[in-house]
Amino acid sequence: MKFGPRLKNFLMMIAISGVFCEVSSAELKVRGFADVVGSTTDSDLSLFWLGNSGRNLNMEGSSRLGLNLSADLADRWDFAGQIVGRGFGGATGEPAYIMSVDWLFLTYRPIDPIAIRVGRQILPIFLYSEQIDVGFTYLWTRLPSTLYGLVPLKSFNGLSATYTYAFSIYEAKIGLYGGAGQFNQVSPGIGGLTINDLNVKGGYLSLSSDSLKLSAAYKSSNAIGTIYTTSPLLPGQLVQVPFTYGNVQNFSLGARDDFLNFTAIAEATRLISDVPGAANDTGAYGTLAYHLGNGGYLTPHFTYGKVFNNQLLVKYPNALVSQSLQTEMTQFIAGLNLRATNSVVVKFEYERDQLNYQDSSLNFGANTFTVSVDAVF
Repeated sequence: MKFGPRLKNFLMMIAISGVFCEVSSAELKVRGFADVVGSTTDSDLSLFWLGNSGRNLNMEGSSRLGLNLSADLADRWDFAGQIVGRGFGGATGEPAYIMSVDWLFLTYRPIDPIAIRVGRQILPIFLYSEQIDVGFTYLWTRLPSTLYGLVPLKSFNGLSATYTYAFSIYEAKIGLYGGAGQFNQVSPGIGGLTINDLNVKGGYLSLSSDSLKLSAAYKSSNAIGTIYTTSPLLPGQLVQVPFTYGNVQNFSLGARDDFLNFTAIAEATRLISDVPGAANDTGAYGTLAYHLGNGGYLTPHFTYGKVFNNQLLVKYPNALVSQSLQTEMTQFIAGLNLRATNSVVVKFEYERDQLNYQDSSLNFGANTFTVSVDAVF
């Protein structure tokens, strides 16, 4: 069933008003997180997946401040919401932050194993989808772009249902969802994109214990949008390039295992579009970390990622450099995490990104150095 934008907004407002009426008489729980991130590269290029400003030190590209709100309501209902203020870079050096509501939903549990959600929710595609903005909960200063950068959409408005089954030391979960999503992030002087994700539907399976998590997910949608990119003919101005992916299918697999003092993580995703010439990308990464000291006081970690046969939407701005839409991207990350307290971790990270156009011999590599302080409260 398709809903027009006005009807969707009307239904969302009804849900929101109902939430706050109920929350006013319930105990509201507030938690927060903050990621203060600074990075610099040795490249003059503004690389959107790093949120950088060329060689300039950038403090806005990946920094975030968020609040999680939740409340247990009467008669098997509860509420959850998340508000995030995040930086998105900016070539001018001025602060550039946007505020968004990533979660805002009601949950109804007709029986204990079943949960039905309505409202704005996170797309359950990858291992770290639900905590994508909470840097404290994962190893890296930013999640590997060879996988997470292929699907910039994070939230959708709609309905989901999950069934959870516990046995032995494991918890199995199956979920289905549907709705529509939107992404809008354009940085002055750098560019970006907007996406309307229509007729979203999908499902996922997961199996987890204290030390292991396995996941498989599928998503289908109709995506249209606009790329904002620079042009050598119009210095300082962004050119708009509309695009359509038609129907896009996304298949994802993920695994994480904690054994001895090691953590091993691997994820892969495949995007398939029914529009000739549109993106049909495969991205993956693998990570190995070792926890030193009592409780993992120090954690060195290493990641290798790759995007295979990446099909770009727009060509490189300079036709003398490249006329190809085919690229391959490799990524290497080496980091060291210092757990300062039970709620604060300091991260030091080196990242090498290599983007190769099919018809260019120029080096499109960048070395990035990042320091972050991630906290939960």
